[in-house]
Amino acid sequence: MTLQDNIHVLTREHLSQDKHGNLRTIPALLAELRIAVTPGRNSSGGGGAEGAPIPIDPTALDMLGGIEKEARKDYAEATGAAWTGDLEALLQSYPHGQISAEWEAYLARVTLGWVDAITAYLWPVKPRRKLTGKTCPSCGQSLYGEERKVALSLGCWDDDGNLAKIGDWDIACAGCGAEWSGDQVSWLLRALDTPADIVAEVVEVG
Repeated sequence: MTLQDNIHVLTREHLSQDKHGNLRTIPALLAELRIAVTPGRNSSGGGGAEGAPIPIDPTALDMLGGIEKEARKDYAEATGAAWTGDLEALLQSYPHGQISAEWEAYLARVTLGWVDAITAYLWPVKPRRKLTGKTCPSCGQSLYGEERKVALSLGCWDDDGNLAKIGDWDIACAGCGAEWSGDQVSWLLRALDTPADIVAEVVEVG
């Protein structure tokens, strides 16, 4: 993603595509992070019930503060001027070609890190189910790398963290990069002689 792509995702409503190709509208990530800072605040800006203090999410607050501090520092160094407006306006003020190519490449990496960090915090992804002791039919490995990590894993969660339909599951090998999806998953689970225990454990965890 380019710097302008990242800024758009951070500051404006945008479309996101899931792994099945479905599109959905996502609010600006910085706006969503601000909502997460004070989850008890309603749309009119009021406090909690009967004047109770609004709960603060310290992790979201620290993340937002860190992003704003770094953004203002980088802007001052890249442009030679201090920014006194809000964070979204600062980011949107970066027109293509008005800063050096080196700064644009650096800021693209920084803003992508913010996109990834906010996304991971607001919508954490459940870990893939490791297929311990099962051998990849493509490369013959059950473990890979110096740390001897499990090669095969099963992806069985949808974008909301719920158990997906079996037809949407996928299996991947981290050792060789091979992937199976759709009807291939049922075939491979049978070949690995694991369908019953895998399905039972996934449903129980979910």
